[in-house]
Amino acid sequence: LPHGHGSDYPGGGGGLVKDTILYNLGIPIDHYVRIGFSGFKEVVDGLGGVEVVVNCPIEDWRLRDPDLDPELESNWEPYLLVPGIQNMDGELALWYVRSRKNSNDIDRGRRQQKIMHALLQKTRSAASLYDLPLLWNSFSQMYETDMQLTEFLELAALVPKIDAIEHLLLNGEAIRP
Repeated sequence: LPHGHGSDYPGGGGGLVKDTILYNLGIPIDHYVRIGFSGFKEVVDGLGGVEVVVNCPIEDWRLRDPDLDPELESNWEPYLLVPGIQNMDGELALWYVRSRKNSNDIDRGRRQQKIMHALLQKTRSAASLYDLPLLWNSFSQMYETDMQLTEFLELAALVPKIDAIEHLLLNGEAIRP
């Protein structure tokens, strides 16, 4: 997960993001977790996939097989995700949150929030909570965080008690140059 932005900042890139959000929006961020694309796919697959309600069709290019070389144009094909309840593995979930064709950053942000919500729903069961320390260790090479396992488990214990999640999405009108 090497990333150059903020590497010299106290707390690294995560510290820079936390301070930037606090400075610009006045919202204090206690902790962060950063994960790469392959780690994201493995987390989704490790939880057995996610179920997401797709509201409108999404069409974009997709690798015919995840093991194929993405640099070869012939390995890509058009893919259509139809509206309805979709069971997504890690590969499809990543495609869903990254799709850019006929879309914009606001739409992508909404789809990313849907996936995060679906992952939260997946971890609400007692069995999933029981597996969290194992998942934490299994995926430790795939993420970067400023949390300790004990802090993570304290937060995870609250997951079944969450009734609602508030989403914040800044649209283009809210952002001025």
